[in-house]
Amino acid sequence: MEYQQVTGSLNADRLAYNMDSCTEFKLPPNESCDLDYTNLALVFNYEPERLSVAMLDVGRYICKPYNIEHYSKFGEMSGSILDPARHQELSENLKLYLEVFNAGMRKKWSYQDALSYLRAVVLSGEASDSGMEEMRLALASALPEYQDKFRMSLDSHFVGAFGAAQRARHIVQNPKFLSPSDPGYAPGNPGGHVHEEL
Repeated sequence: MEYQQVTGSLNADRLAYNMDSCTEFKLPPNESCDLDYTNLALVFNYEPERLSVAMLDVGRYICKPYNIEHYSKFGEMSGSILDPARHQELSENLKLYLEVFNAGMRKKWSYQDALSYLRAVVLSGEASDSGMEEMRLALASALPEYQDKFRMSLDSHFVGAFGAAQRARHIVQNPKFLSPSDPGYAPGNPGGHVHEEL
């Protein structure tokens, strides 16, 4: 999968759960929100062949991925993620993933604890319904300290579609939202798109 496809998919995950708005971060009343500062989302994409994990810096117009990892050993086709040995391995891998991310942010940006800016944990993908449910349970067990951050109310199979619809709405309301520019999109054209065949 190419970088552009991955970032487009992650941006759709961000927009599906409206993570371009402070209200959707569901912060406690005593905690302020600044969309121009660090706000993180941990995104899991569960497929038959693999589990992909990415940490995103999100905001009104921001979707910057960090540490994208693909774990083929945790793909649905490899067996139930609730198998005790596989679940233990998943928990250990996720703990290491978060430790490496936190250490990298501390070294590069001097964050004391970057994970304190984690606003959401999202699950999307094309695994079966039963596989998705097992992964939800596995993540809840592996990441108990972040369960209040779980944003999994949408059907995981359609998170990308919901996000794409949100992006389309933003583009219609504000053409500058389209970044990078779609070569077929012309804001001055009443029809919106240039059709070479006409």
